[in-house]
Amino acid sequence: MVPTYSIKRGAVLALEAPPTTARAGETAAFHLSNGPNVITLAASREGGQWSATILSATSLELLLGAHAVQLFTELNGERTLAWECRLLVEPSLLAGGIQDAATFAEKALAAAEAALLAYVDGADSSFSVDGDSFSFESRADLLALRNRFKRTVELERKRAALGIKEGSRRTRVKFA
Repeated sequence: MVPTYSIKRGAVLALEAPPTTARAGETAAFHLSNGPNVITLAASREGGQWSATILSATSLELLLGAHAVQLFTELNGERTLAWECRLLVEPSLLAGGIQDAATFAEKALAAAEAALLAYVDGADSSFSVDGDSFSFESRADLLALRNRFKRTVELERKRAALGIKEGSRRTRVKFA
């Protein structure tokens, strides 16, 4: 089973892979991925362990929700997966000294993904976001809820990229 860790957006987290035998000339890097978004962190060797620190600036770059974290080592062009875990990035009220601008949908998506990671078959479960409670009876219900929040977040990001404000009915078109 892959271990799961959580971090508040804007916090500092030190990731350490279990002790491994570091070979002479070997290099390593951590890859944090959430769908197509990948951040690579240089790994440093401390004794027999590879480690990396996710600083507040880096964790602000991470999208809310679950990320796959993988440690790859490389020696003479041969790349090997040495360790992996999951990292859940949760919204923070104060991230790096500034207000975290996470929308309700982003917070709900992060909470739904956390519930999905913690879900036990056959158990009725629920989670709360900003005082609103969501309950589900099955993994399928939870997946449907997560997908709904995921679509909402994608729509919000598209609207933001186009400069469309919440509640605006104006559609902007750009001709090339």
